[in-house]
Amino acid sequence: MNPLAAFVFGMALQAAGKGVWIDAESGNATPCELAGRRWQCADRGEVPRGILIVMSGDRVEIASTTGVENVDAALAQWGRLVRVEAGGAAAGDLHDLALTAWIPERPAVRAQLRRFRAIRDESVRVLKLSAAVFWLSGGARVDADAFLSLDGPGIGSVRIATHRLLEDAPDVPFVIAAPAPTTIVGRVRNVRGDDVATASVDLLQPLRGDPDQRLNTDTPVIGRSSTTTDANGSFSFERAVETPALIIASSAEGRGSAWVMTLGPPVVIDLTPPLRARGRVLRRRLPLAGARIRFVPSVEAWSVSFDPAANLAAESVSGDDGRFDVALPEHPAGGLQIVATDGATARVSVLSAPARTRVIDLGDVSIPDPLRIIVRLLEPMQTPGCDLLAIGPLGSLGLQALRASSAVNVYTLDLPESGPWTFSADCGGRVRSLVPMVTTVPSATSDSAVPIDLRFSR
Repeated sequence: MNPLAAFVFGMALQAAGKGVWIDAESGNATPCELAGRRWQCADRGEVPRGILIVMSGDRVEIASTTGVENVDAALAQWGRLVRVEAGGAAAGDLHDLALTAWIPERPAVRAQLRRFRAIRDESVRVLKLSAAVFWLSGGARVDADAFLSLDGPGIGSVRIATHRLLEDAPDVPFVIAAPAPTTIVGRVRNVRGDDVATASVDLLQPLRGDPDQRLNTDTPVIGRSSTTTDANGSFSFERAVETPALIIASSAEGRGSAWVMTLGPPVVIDLTPPLRARGRVLRRRLPLAGARIRFVPSVEAWSVSFDPAANLAAESVSGDDGRFDVALPEHPAGGLQIVATDGATARVSVLSAPARTRVIDLGDVSIPDPLRIIVRLLEPMQTPGCDLLAIGPLGSLGLQALRASSAVNVYTLDLPESGPWTFSADCGGRVRSLVPMVTTVPSATSDSAVPIDLRFSR
């Protein structure tokens, strides 16, 4: 809405709407009357401090403020007064409170995802009026799984579904009872029963607060907090969220999880050892040290996976004798990408391992030399000195990007892998497409460079 339209709409809203004064300290709402072009509100106190909101139909506006700074007065399609009161927490603990809005991140290419990362909900505006009073407003569409998180140093964390704020009038206070802070403590052990230091530990909650839902590996959950175990394998989450909660621990020694149904007893998570892949990296039949080995899931496995972490694992590096030993993720559908220090790359598929050993022996993996290509732009440049950008190989994860500069129309690049690549030109900060859009670079069959001719797209 442009500023003039917003001004005209705002004047009409005030003329036809209902005005309410919200006291910043108490959170009390007092009706106001429109006298001419001014709102008159009784019982504002000797030193008033608060906001005047105007409601009309499905629109809410902050019409004026007194003693409140940093106010976003934009028109909204819903609003709600929120007041925090002492529940299990003492009244003196209601200080330094933060009320924030969140939504689950939903990647478009991963429709089957069931373990979500929380990102800020930019459609919800939060105005803190005082220590325990907030005014919230937002647009028409509210994500069904959007939530608010109330946090503070003296209280336990509280999650509230955002759509609950739309269930009553804006001036009817939505009261949150702040609980006393509690702590979840636990330890992580490996298959031998030893404590595991520096393990990553994530705390998640069910995405929807349905008390009747079944809690298992398929339950949609959203991340709330993360920590790392200490030297004794211990971890803790202070000011813990409400139960039920899911705790997932992972390290080079494996992965494990546990549902927490009640707060109090320590949580013990036993790690299941990962599947491992071993082999030796060669270059020109000689052992190659310092090559990076990492697991790369297949595009299909990545797109249908429920949990991002189940497709990922830590990298490894080949030793002086070229040998490597790398842990594989929980769902190892994909292969290893082995990258030499000069960028040359080899990929090898991961097959099943014997159930008894849980080790895949890949044998010797040979890394070829980089593929040298010479790219010619077959027309004069409108802007001299364009850089050539190359991204590939397409069709798999683990893409690499390269850049080459030239004062003329000829570029030399050393590609790490064969396969389909796409090229573009960066001409003074303006990126231009080149045709053909995809060029298949063959494997090297001789020491000569591969010529490639490209043109600017029209």
